[in-house]
Amino acid sequence: MKRTAALEAYSKASQHAYWSKVTLSSNVEKVTSYLGSIGISEDLPELVGSHPVVLAYNVEERLAPTLDYLVSVGVDDLGQLLIKRPSLLGLDLDQLRRLVEYFEANDYTKEQIIEMIKTTV
Repeated sequence: MKRTAALEAYSKASQHAYWSKVTLSSNVEKVTSYLGSIGISEDLPELVGSHPVVLAYNVEERLAPTLDYLVSVGVDDLGQLLIKRPSLLGLDLDQLRRLVEYFEANDYTKEQIIEMIKTTV
C-alpha cells in the first residue's frame, strides 16, 4: 500500500469510535504486513477503504486470533473472504465463538456454519 493511501486510511480510521491510540509507523505497518501475509496485498486499499478501523487493530490481540479461529472452524481463503466481507475483521472473537457454538448446538453442519460466516455473520 502506498504511504499516501495508508495515511488517508489512517486519518479516516482515527475518526472511528473504537479507535485505539497507536502510532502510524508501527501499527499500520504491522497490520498491512499481516494482511499481506494472508493474501491481501493488491486489494488492501479496497479493504481499508471499506473498513478503515482495521489499521488500528492490534495484530497479536485481535486480528491473528480472530483469523486463526476462522481457519480452525474451516474457513479457507481468508484473503478473498475478507475482501468481500471486511466487516468480519470487526467481530468480537468471543461473540464469534458463541455464535459458532450456537450453530453447532443446533446441528448445523460444518459446511452450513462456514456458509453462514461467509454470507450472513
